[in-house]
Amino acid sequence: MVRCEPARRVAAEASNIERKLAGRDQQLEGTLRITTTDTLLTGVLTNSLADFRRLHPAISLEVVVSNRTLNITRRDADIAIRPTNRPPDTLVGHRLGWIDMAVYGDIEGMAADSSNWVGVDARMGYPALDAWLSSQAGVIGYRVDSMLAMLTAVRSGIGKGVLPCYLAENDVGLVRKGKPIPTLRTELWMLTHPDLRRNARVMALFDFLRKRMQERGDFARLPA
Repeated sequence: MVRCEPARRVAAEASNIERKLAGRDQQLEGTLRITTTDTLLTGVLTNSLADFRRLHPAISLEVVVSNRTLNITRRDADIAIRPTNRPPDTLVGHRLGWIDMAVYGDIEGMAADSSNWVGVDARMGYPALDAWLSSQAGVIGYRVDSMLAMLTAVRSGIGKGVLPCYLAENDVGLVRKGKPIPTLRTELWMLTHPDLRRNARVMALFDFLRKRMQERGDFARLPA
């Protein structure tokens, strides 16, 4: 293990140099690597990224769909768009809004007031939601490790589930029960490394998505 330390230091220094050089790049062309969750990409970001590409056709977008945090310091990604109430101190960015969660069910199941619930698997890494379900829900007979899989299960009538409002509110197959759950409200952040914040491509996407989210109002609190 000791013999690996010099190699790690060299690799880290090389990453630092590469990142600093990338931060000085003022060209609106080249590649921009984004990491986000499958739910955000499906529910909000794909159409916005398509519009960004039409505006900046010389910028190629690479999207990494992952529910884990990639290492921006090592440039696994240039920009992360993620729900978090505690963005890392090592990154900088903008809060795009808040993600509300509420209970949804399929139309027939909600009418019958079914006691069956769809829950989250521990591998999903959402302890706050798991804790809420454990204290509030009835029978959890079906668990998944993806929010999109939960949406599909709820829509199919397997049981009620807690879903992001921006994803479920306009789904014609779903009905919301009650107000959003206050303890599950999460901030949505767009983040990058400080060395990259002056990169022209990073700045262009930051400005575009910040304006787009304000226009769309996807993450405004829902009415009662």
